[in-house]
Amino acid sequence: MALRAVGSQLELSIQDDGVGFDLRSATDWTTEPRHLGLAGMKERVAIAGGNLTIESSIGQGTVVQASFPIAEVT
Repeated sequence: MALRAVGSQLELSIQDDGVGFDLRSATDWTTEPRHLGLAGMKERVAIAGGNLTIESSIGQGTVVQASFPIAEVT
């Protein structure tokens, strides 16, 4: 896991070396309603003004990255 400030963004990255999954089928919520956790993660990051990306390959693990704008304090 890594958390860092890059320019005006706060970036969070979480990576595992697990079994991975087929991202396309996992994000097709019309046919795979059991994967709504991914949709919930995307929704919560969006509400906070951020962006979420997920990369996963079967047998290769998964990387989840979220970035959020850092508010300027005046």
